Amino acid sequence: MAAVIEMVENILDARVARLESDVSSIRTDVADIKTDLRQLRGDMNSEINEMRGELTGLRGEMNSGFKEVRGELAGLRDKMDSQFRWLVGLMITMVLAVLATMGGIITAAIHWH
Repeated sequence: MAAVIEMVENILDARVARLESDVSSIRTDVADIKTDLRQLRGDMNSEINEMRGELTGLRGEMNSGFKEVRGELAGLRDKMDSQFRWLVGLMITMVLAVLATMGGIITAAIHWH
């Protein structure tokens, strides 16, 4: 009986030793994971801050570009207004010239008879 108890104790000791070894390995793995997560968090924060800086610069460039486009559109609008006024003036002049010519022709026709 003592031999059986000793054999069971040896088996239990081996199992406990294996469990202790596994727990130690798990603790090491968890510590490594924590270290990796801390490093990953730091890397991510650095990348996010870099992206924020780039977005701020991009926002400034876009605002500057939009302001430039608005200025160009305002210049085009002014040019178009000026050309429209010139075109209307030219058309009115042409209509008056045609009316005057027709009036002259009608007056000449009336006096010719």
